[in-house]
Amino acid sequence: MRSLTLDFQKAPLVLNYEYMGETWSGTLAGEDVTPRINPYRATYYLRRLQNLKVSQWLDPEDEDALRALNNLAFRVKLDLEITDYSDAESTVIEQANDAGIINDTPEGMLQEHGDDADILRSLATMERKTHSETRTLEIAPGSYDSDRPFFYGRLVETGQLFIIPFEDAQSLAGDFLDM
Repeated sequence: MRSLTLDFQKAPLVLNYEYMGETWSGTLAGEDVTPRINPYRATYYLRRLQNLKVSQWLDPEDEDALRALNNLAFRVKLDLEITDYSDAESTVIEQANDAGIINDTPEGMLQEHGDDADILRSLATMERKTHSETRTLEIAPGSYDSDRPFFYGRLVETGQLFIIPFEDAQSLAGDFLDM
């Protein structure tokens, strides 16, 4: 992930994530808020978002969902940088053989810990093909009155509509900034 934009305040909060350094930076209404970002909350939020599961997928023309989504509670936009790792294993082995750091015996193979971990990481991330994608979730209240309150959601890029439980929607309206 390159950036995450949360649009539920007067001005969107834009968080930028640097994967290799596991660091966050951000702006709110054009002001640098990097020192105020709580990296633990931001990382926790990202994990929650990655593990989000819908309760139910809806028909793209569901009138109740479309009506509710006219009054959004918030919007989450992810700007993703997708790395193609489809040939990573063969590249690591090929480059390691070229460098003479492994041989044909199991004892000669690189290990996933210690000094070898850094070698594996650098070999696996070298010259990987990447492409950018954007995913935008729109979230709106569906019902607070029932014994099972829920929110409607839409994946903007595909138009897919869905329902998520109240608790999951509430967790997506997170707060990342320390005062």
